[in-house]
Amino acid sequence: MNFPATSAFGLIAASIAVSAVSSFAACGGDAWTVPKDHFDGVDNFGFVSYWDKIADIDIGEDQPLPLVIGFKSNRERSSPYLGHGWVMPLLDSYMVQTGENTFEIMKPTGYTSGFGRDPKTATAIGGVQGWKGEIGSNTIKVWAPCGWSLTYTLGRLTEMGTPKGKRILVKRDLSGQVDDVTMDGRVLVKVVKGLGGKLEGLEVEGQKLAIAMGEKPRVQNLAGKNVIAGKDMSLASISTGEASPMPFRAFEYGVDTEIQPTMTAKADGQEERKIVWSSGNNIISKDGEWTYDIKPDNNHFANSAIRRENAQNQSEFWYRDENKGEEIVKTASGSLQKNSWFTTGPLAMKQRSLERYRDGALLFKKRFNYGLEGTLLRSIITTGTGSITTVFDVRGQADLSSDIVETQIVSTEKLKIAKMTRSNGQTTTFIQILKH
Repeated sequence: MNFPATSAFGLIAASIAVSAVSSFAACGGDAWTVPKDHFDGVDNFGFVSYWDKIADIDIGEDQPLPLVIGFKSNRERSSPYLGHGWVMPLLDSYMVQTGENTFEIMKPTGYTSGFGRDPKTATAIGGVQGWKGEIGSNTIKVWAPCGWSLTYTLGRLTEMGTPKGKRILVKRDLSGQVDDVTMDGRVLVKVVKGLGGKLEGLEVEGQKLAIAMGEKPRVQNLAGKNVIAGKDMSLASISTGEASPMPFRAFEYGVDTEIQPTMTAKADGQEERKIVWSSGNNIISKDGEWTYDIKPDNNHFANSAIRRENAQNQSEFWYRDENKGEEIVKTASGSLQKNSWFTTGPLAMKQRSLERYRDGALLFKKRFNYGLEGTLLRSIITTGTGSITTVFDVRGQADLSSDIVETQIVSTEKLKIAKMTRSNGQTTTFIQILKH
């Protein structure tokens, strides 16, 4: 992320910025927001990944708790609230054991993450960014340094604890389905059922949301031909209003000319969106104006290489190799960025280098040098006309408090780099991209 530099040159500081986020963002990187992938609508493996927020719930914290819905083309389970392929994370949140010492959690936001058993204590588990947990007889409780906690009973979410000490209770019936979600005796979400226990909708802080189901074709390949082998019930609409409900989210399912499954999403204030995926591997093929080309990794746990192209012959690309510590991102404007980081040892997750290209030409390459304990010592920016080195203090920060005694400018057709030297010998580098 770029920030305006506080200098007379009005340049852009070349640094990795951390934006202000909510308290829950520090609890694993996933704030109380809709799950987000690099390309909207497709996850890191190439499956359809459609997420939306249908309501905000006031819980008296820094920000409201979103009521999120999500559809995945590779999800074979059915949500009791939204049907086949769908999930409502607040109500469907789970924690399951995936191996002898590994666990997976879907948080109330829809994000999933892994936990591992502590080799020294069989009942203790840990996750990324400080998450820890304790395994009980039929419960697992996990918590984060920021103060949030989640309790799962028999694998299903039954309680949340907030940084301000509030308890959000998820009451379930004998079958495990949610009756209501409450806090301090106030009903936040109530599941509304009709005759025979058929789901009619929700009440969110007193506002009624009617939920309707529709048929989704189940496509199978038989003797080399795609056929509609059956139908599943899936979310068709969410409506507000009691007398004459008006859908503010609607979904239609079908097949295209090649008998591949499709979903058309309609939302208030947004253009109609049609998504197509393969019935064989559930990989996305089209989303609106974008046509996708997905190259899955041989390791099914690794990310896929994802390329997409629109009718204007603009293409975009994304691939992130977690094992090698490399990420490549290409945008429709012709910009390409290569980012690398260390994956093992004391420098694990620290940035190794950053390269940026425009229309195939190198704009700059930035390399980072660290001390044995992981302290940033210097960064070196190289362009076609030279290089500039920025030296950092023992804290890994440039000293911006002293006066500037010298400024060096390196310019190319597409960018300008300034190195500012202060009286104490400290240098700071700024970059301005001239052509986009």
